This record gives sequence, structure tokens and C-alpha cells, in this order.
Amino acid sequence: MFKNKITKNDISSILKFFIAIPFALFLKRKKIWLFSERPREAKDNAYVLFKYINEHTKKNNIYYVIEKDSLDISKLDKYNNVIDYNSFIHYVIYLAAYLHISAHVDLDSPNSRVSNFLETHGLLNNKRVFLQHGITKDRISFGYYSVCRADLFICGAKKEYDFCRKEFGFPKGNVQLLGFPRFDNLWDFNIKRQILLMPTWRSWLAEQSLDNFMRSQYFKKYNGLLKYKKFQTILENKNVDLIFLPHSDMLKFVNCFKVTSSRIKIIDFSNIEIQKLIKESAMLITDYSSIAFDFAYMNKPLIYYHFDYHEYRKKQHPEGYFKYENDGFGPIVETKENLCEYIDEIIDDFKNTEKYEKRAKQFFDLRDKNNCKRVYEKIKELE
Repeated sequence: MFKNKITKNDISSILKFFIAIPFALFLKRKKIWLFSERPREAKDNAYVLFKYINEHTKKNNIYYVIEKDSLDISKLDKYNNVIDYNSFIHYVIYLAAYLHISAHVDLDSPNSRVSNFLETHGLLNNKRVFLQHGITKDRISFGYYSVCRADLFICGAKKEYDFCRKEFGFPKGNVQLLGFPRFDNLWDFNIKRQILLMPTWRSWLAEQSLDNFMRSQYFKKYNGLLKYKKFQTILENKNVDLIFLPHSDMLKFVNCFKVTSSRIKIIDFSNIEIQKLIKESAMLITDYSSIAFDFAYMNKPLIYYHFDYHEYRKKQHPEGYFKYENDGFGPIVETKENLCEYIDEIIDDFKNTEKYEKRAKQFFDLRDKNNCKRVYEKIKELE
């Protein structure tokens, strides 16, 4: 039945699903659209699209699921049909929903193991829209049709669209180039003298002990950069702040990092409005995070810090169509010394170079404020 041993939580969820069935059957006629991101979040493509539909249409059968003690829930106060994650009504709406619309795979379910079983065995019939939460550039395991089962897979760029359509085994027409809803908000911004350091996670470290994590190259490289005197001096002399934003899946290690400069701040992912931070930052330092595409869309300078490229490719995501040397939107560095050299060159005005500006313009075919509209109109066709 399940790949791994069934748990008490699974049994509890099966019972709740069973009890919820008659209520869900009654609501089926409403053709509900259920929106979700991570259980505690309302800050990505699903939230932006949910907000757009509420404010630009008269549609009243849309629901958003989020944990009731989330810091983001206040952003949803003015909207109807916001439901508590893992509540009984969540089970009912999940079963009743005709369309499941999410920025992540399987995070709209109160128990993804049980709902995955129901769907793959034909016991739950619904349509799935995968909005994504970043431009796909690698051979990500959850991107394949057999895993995400998306009836509509949204892409934000032509190269991404061509790759996903050919690589991930989707039926014809399921993959669509429509643009990301959140890109509608990347046009108006006031830039601070602020650099954002935002690396992605490492799957092979996420479950390690604190001691093992602190022995990793990942920790040593980023902690070493934060403590690097030359780096701190550049920030001080040029009146620039650095915001270090660890990935949400690495938050349990955040206290391992030590800051000795008043110019450097470490921020908890759950406590910030990520798009506001992206818009107000003048520059990005990242490794393999898809957040680089948001910065490129805004024509802002960025640096790729690739000190573990081969290990990352071997242990996490194999390379896809995106080649950093030929397609990247900024220089690739492997040492903190080279990283500081490049920052020192552009820190006065944070002006992007012509080379990387040209690459960004060529990469994004859709550059307007109609992404939400296109996605909404395409989703309506699924009804």
C-alpha cells in the first residue's frame, strides 16, 4: 500500500479522509480551486495568483490553506475562504477540490502519503496545477510527470519550457509558457545599499547533526565569508549591509553561523516578506538557487558562489539545460577572495554589466505585468 511502514499519523489521516467523504461529495458541485504553498507560507506564486483572482474577478469558489499560527496569515485577512492547514475542513476541501493549485508538489495535502495513494490508485479524481516556486534549470526529481502529476505545469521562460516539455514526460499541452504570477510584482522597487546572500539547501546535510553540519564544506565556506575581514571592511567602507538568508530547509542550523560585523544580519526565512527583500536588495550572492532568475529579471547584478559544484550535481540535482558559463547572469567564483574582488568592482553603483544584462533580456521572453492574467485564463480552461 505504502512504500514505507504505515504510521499512526497515516491511520489518523485515513480515518479523517473517510469521515470527510460525504461532506466533500456535497461540495463537489462548487468546483473548488484550492491554493497552497508551504503550510506556513503565503508569499509565492500561489499567493500572488490567489490575491489576483480575488481582486480582479468575481470568482468565489477559491480557497487558500495555511497554518493558523503562520506569520503570513495576516496577509489573507481580507479574503474569504482561508482554511486552517490540517483541520477537518482542510480534509473536506482537499477531497472536494476540482483544482489543486500550488507552488510546491504535494504540500496542499494534510497527509501527502495518503493523498498520493488515493490519487495514483484512481480513488481521488482532481486536476493539478503546478505553479512552481522557481525557474526549473536542472533535472529535478519532482519535476517529472510521474511524480508531480500536473495537468498544468507553468513555466516562466522559453528555454525552461522547451526543457521541461522534452525532459519530464508530460502529455502534450500540459506544460505551458505563461510566466510566473509573482513576476508581475518585480517592476516597481526602491533599491537599498544592501546585498542579499541567499544560498539554496543541501539535501545531504539537511538531516545531519549540528556537529556534522559544522564540519561540512557548506558551513565552513559561508561562515568563513561572514567572518572574512576583507569582506567586512568592504561593507563598512562602502556603507553597505549584507542580509544572509539561509534556505528554509536549513533553518535548524542558523545558530551555527556567527556574525561579528554590525553590517551583517542573519534573517529567518519565516519572518520576512521575501519578495520585498529581493526587490530592495541591490545585489545577490547565491550558489544554485533559482532566486537568481528573479534578480536577472530585474536586471540586477549577482554572483554565483560555486565551491561545491561537482558534489551538488552528484548528490542533489543533475545539470539540465542551464550552463552557468554560457547562460549565467553573473560571474562564477569558488573562493571568498575572488568573490570580494568582484564585489569591490561594482559596489559603488551596483550597475550590471552589458554582458549579463544582455543574457537576462534574451532569457525572458515574457516581460510584462500579465503573468497572473495568462495563468488564470489557462487554468479556467481546465474547468
